[in-house]
Amino acid sequence: MDYKHQSSLTSYKQSKIPSSSLPKVIRSGTVNLRERGTFSGTSWKPKRLELDAKALTIANVSLKLSSQQCPSFVSYRHTQPSSNKSTRIELRDITELERTDLADHSLVLKARTKRYNISFASDSELYDWQDDIYQRCPLGNYSAPFDFVHKSHIGSDNVAGTFAVRA
Repeated sequence: MDYKHQSSLTSYKQSKIPSSSLPKVIRSGTVNLRERGTFSGTSWKPKRLELDAKALTIANVSLKLSSQQCPSFVSYRHTQPSSNKSTRIELRDITELERTDLADHSLVLKARTKRYNISFASDSELYDWQDDIYQRCPLGNYSAPFDFVHKSHIGSDNVAGTFAVRA
């Protein structure tokens, strides 16, 4: 799936699709997303993040500032999607999910050829999101090898300083 703008999950829920076929939201919240403007350089914009079993959705938000604001992360209350535009990232397309020092409490998410720099309000929120995404994407789906047979063993001789292969 390409990362085309789609209807936000809110307008999706308001459509005539039965509620039983809607994806169940596992986690949602407001974050800051690093964006590049044509003339303004880079800036951090508030976005609404929603995680379901198959995808991560990034939507624009309308803001009402809270009375207590942190310098590194602005807190918001009553955030709602401000337009019908959103970006849906399929979890199967995620190839990288790592903490970064680009901003306080931030991580980089790479899906196909696009990178998303996301900043959270706190370390605990960052790690909760990272764990929830990691558990559901291919990065976290490693298992033991199938039909593994140990055919040889490499040992060392400390006196002679050599290695030996034993079958």
